[in-house]
Order: sequence, then structure tokens, then C-alpha cells
Amino acid sequence: MFFLCCILELVQLPRVASFVLNGHAAWKSCAHPKIKIGGTCTTVGLQVAPSFFPRSPTTILQISVNEDNDDEVTHSIGDAEANAGGFFWDFQGHSCYAEVALSSSSTKSQDRKEPIILLIHGFGCSSVCWRETKAYLIEAGCTVHLVDLLGQGKSAKPGREDNVVYSIDLWAKMVDEYARRYIDLDDDKNGSDTGVVLVGNSLGSLVALSAATGDCYNDEIEPQNAHLPSRVKGLCFFNCGVGLNTRNLLKAVSSKWLKSALSFLFDVLDLLVFKNKILLTYVIDKQVSKDSLRNVLMNLYAYAEDPQGRVDDELVDSFIDPVLNDSTPVVVEVLSQIYTNDAGRTPMELHAKYMPEEKNRIPIHLIWGDKDPVTPISGDVGAFYSKLASTPNSGISMQVINDAGHVLFDERPECNSGLIEWLSKQC
Repeated sequence: MFFLCCILELVQLPRVASFVLNGHAAWKSCAHPKIKIGGTCTTVGLQVAPSFFPRSPTTILQISVNEDNDDEVTHSIGDAEANAGGFFWDFQGHSCYAEVALSSSSTKSQDRKEPIILLIHGFGCSSVCWRETKAYLIEAGCTVHLVDLLGQGKSAKPGREDNVVYSIDLWAKMVDEYARRYIDLDDDKNGSDTGVVLVGNSLGSLVALSAATGDCYNDEIEPQNAHLPSRVKGLCFFNCGVGLNTRNLLKAVSSKWLKSALSFLFDVLDLLVFKNKILLTYVIDKQVSKDSLRNVLMNLYAYAEDPQGRVDDELVDSFIDPVLNDSTPVVVEVLSQIYTNDAGRTPMELHAKYMPEEKNRIPIHLIWGDKDPVTPISGDVGAFYSKLASTPNSGISMQVINDAGHVLFDERPECNSGLIEWLSKQC
């Protein structure tokens, strides 16, 4: 599915829009400022480091659910290799994949201080992409949860005929429900304020922000009734997307005629490509292969010390298997929805609505590659967070990593040390 996404991204409008808007005042204001070491927003040139820590013994927390009562959850610790496949759980009647990993120190500690981490992947990816981040977190003694979002990875891929409409809100509700059922945040029971830290990449960062603010329930119940908002101890974003799809780029355009013109182009593109199920079916059936996907990923991992070594069979299979293991109509339906459904709120809108005052702010740390071609730091979202990170007492900090791209946490695994350092100070 990711290979298809990359092909279609070539005819998507982000680069066209960026080119058109680059001469527009509204877009020029988004230019990324020079960031110098010394503030909360820093540019970091990382030394090449081994792609993994000397790893602690690791266990997988295998969770089984009583079929007669979804709220009754039993936990058992098993050998990592024996339980490496994770587990499946039910979300709105659909099977979703998840994993829970702990270091030996976290299983033995009676007074755990480390926060619980929930990793949320980006569009077209899966929990596999977090393999190095998980290793760093385990080495730091954290309990780590990973989920495959509905419609991606090993999770089910329902469509409109199943009454599923893909959105940031849907995935945020999924994250909230997972935390409600499977992450033990009972402070009285634990004897300490453990809390949970949501870590996202790209679209997953926006999902994390929606879940942390409770915005995903804005049309159903009051946000404060959501499970996570009062339990999130912090957020870490390895870059952040602007919305479910790139239509949210239009929100930065102040010129009415330019916005209308670009909106028309998006409509035409949707009609000719993303709602054209015959074309999408052809691309998936005739163009997607393991070799072609590997080539695409090699470009995405261009700044790795050893791109060929990073783009191994495990990574390639994690992208190609969701395409091969599901029928083409199913994959087409999910892809078409994601590219054409309502893009939801931007990060800027969520901050304005839920975190306008210091008392409402959630600590946020961003780690962004300066060569990110998908969510460039010079774009709206990158410039927004760069400005906040340069503002005293904003609660937001940022690291800009030299020569790193969109999936820097796996492309350049040493980037994960920034997450560990922030956790040690913040949590």
C-alpha cells in the first residue's frame, strides 16, 4: 500500500501547491527560521552510532480478552520470541493488531517511574517501523505499546459498506479506546503518577494530538469525558502531518481566488485518480511488487548510513503484506477514503482550541529531519512548531536533525536518543 501511496503522491498536489504558494505571502510566512543551539529549538548534527543499543532482555506482554466481556482483561508475561507476533483486539467490531513490550527491569520494578509509551505510526506504515524506537525505549526501562491503525498494517481494513469512514477522529478514538482497555494507568494501584506518553510520526502525530486533547469526541461527548486527556503526560512527534490528507494545505491560503483554483485542482485529482477505482486497481495489481517497493523505500531512507541494510526484508514485507494479504477492492477502498475524506483539523487549529493558555498545555517534543520531503519543516506545521519552540514557557521543544528524512527514527536510529533524553527530563 505504501508503494501505491508513493506513486500517487507524485500526482498529488503538495509539491504543486508548495510551488504555487511559494510566491504567496501566506506561504512565505512559513519559511523555517534559522535555528541555533541554545534555545528549546535546536539543530542537531548527530554522530553516526550503532543502529541498536546493547539490548536488555525483553518480554512481550501477551494480552487475552474474555470473549464474553471485553472489559475483562488478563495479562501474562511470556518469552519474547514465543510471543513476537503480538495480539489482536476488537475495535468497533474489527480486528486490530497491537504489541506490548517490556524490558526486564520494568517487569521487576515494584515502583515504576518510567512513563508508559504508546507508539502511533504514520500513513501506510505499521508498528514494524518503530522497531528501533521500541529498542531504545525498552533499554531505557519503559513499557512500550504499539498499535496498527485500523485500515493499515495487520489490522482489518473495513470500508463504507461496513459503516467505517476513515478520519483522524476515528484513529484517535481507537487510540483512546486501546488505552482505556489495555494500558494500566490506575495511579492508586501503581502508587505513582505513571502517565502515558504518546509518540507519533507524521499522520500518527496528529492522531496523538487529537486523542490527547479529546477532540476526536467533539461531535459525540464532551472532550473531557474521553479517557486519555487527563492521563497523557507528554507528546513526542517525529514530524507532524497537516491533516488526513493534503487538502488542509488550503487552510493556509488567504487569497480567495488562489484557494478556489487549488480546491478545483484537488477536486479534479480526486475524480481522475483517487476516486477512480479502476485506475487504482490497475496500479495495485500491475505495478506493486516487492522489488519496486524496495526501490521506493531506498529513496525514503536516502540519509541512512546504510540504506540497503535499513531497507531489509522485515521492513519491505511490513509494507507489501497488507497489499498482498487483502483483496484489491479492500485496499482501494481504504486508500481512496484516506485521500478524499475530510482532512480534519490541523495541528494549528487543535492548539488554538484546546491549548490557548499555559495551564492547558501538554508538554510536546518534536524531532524533525531537515531533509524531510513529505512533511518539510519549511511548511505550515513545521514553521508553526518552530515558532512555538522558540517561545519561552510554551512547553514545546524541538530538535532539528541534520541530514535526516521523514522516517528518521528508523532511517537514522540514533535520532531516538533525543526522545530518551526528553523523557528523562520531562517524565
